[in-house]
Amino acid sequence: MSDCGCSRSSVATGLSHQEPLGHDRHSSRGLPRVCAAALITLLQCQPAGVAADASRASYFGTDDRENAGLIGIFYDLKQTQTRENKRANFTEIVAKFIDSGWDEFVLRDFYRVSRALHTTQIFIPYMDARAAPEAFGVAQTVKPSHWLIHYKGQVQAPRSGRFRFVGLADDMLAVAVNGETSLVASHHNVKVPTRWRSSVPTDTKGPCGPLIYGDWFSVKQGEIFDLDIVIGEIPGGGFGAWLQIQEEGVSYPESDTPHTRFPVFQMRSEQLDPAIFKWGKVPFYSLSGDQWTGVR
Repeated sequence: MSDCGCSRSSVATGLSHQEPLGHDRHSSRGLPRVCAAALITLLQCQPAGVAADASRASYFGTDDRENAGLIGIFYDLKQTQTRENKRANFTEIVAKFIDSGWDEFVLRDFYRVSRALHTTQIFIPYMDARAAPEAFGVAQTVKPSHWLIHYKGQVQAPRSGRFRFVGLADDMLAVAVNGETSLVASHHNVKVPTRWRSSVPTDTKGPCGPLIYGDWFSVKQGEIFDLDIVIGEIPGGGFGAWLQIQEEGVSYPESDTPHTRFPVFQMRSEQLDPAIFKWGKVPFYSLSGDQWTGVR
């Protein structure tokens, strides 16, 4: 998609391509539910619209597995496993994947990159969409459109409570808790035809539309739950994805606008450079200090 102004050059139901992997929602999925993950290297982001580089690519994850977190798998929905061109409707494929219970078998015919990355947050400031294939080492073979990244892991909450995810993306973001879709949050011009619907819109503006509230879920401290996140880009251009968290009964600071500053969902406590993570590149946010722990 386009950069911070969020104008789109094409309709976000574009065509894409495919590739295979092993069936099974959990244990026999294409990769095991690995939870060793690493801190995202928060290096400086170049202005959107310029060539992708290593600093921007790092926001999608790193090769470091020492710290528990999420493992990310990259798919190109424009080609098959054997690297042949394949036309497919991006939003329909993503919706089918989500409504299937996040079954990777749905993506079996699409090109799946062998290199996996590890991350502890999905809070990617606006940047060139080329940064994603570059991060996974396939910039020479995958054009920066119709790509999808599936992050997965097992997580423990910092305490017992009732929570919900809040998010947005340009182009798309979705989240599942224990295999149940709890959030689908996309650019206002992107319609992912899933069965999930938000119960209420937020009053908080994001870089390309209002943030979307997810469904409430309850967790107990020490309880382990499965977490799946997908992000994707359709036409190319600018990309950003922002996942935040809300705890029931908790008040959060507001911006001058005012808009609620929901905490960034983090699996490792990190400070974010305000010169990079600023309004327009990301939504209004706060850092609560709470750490959702990844399980190895």
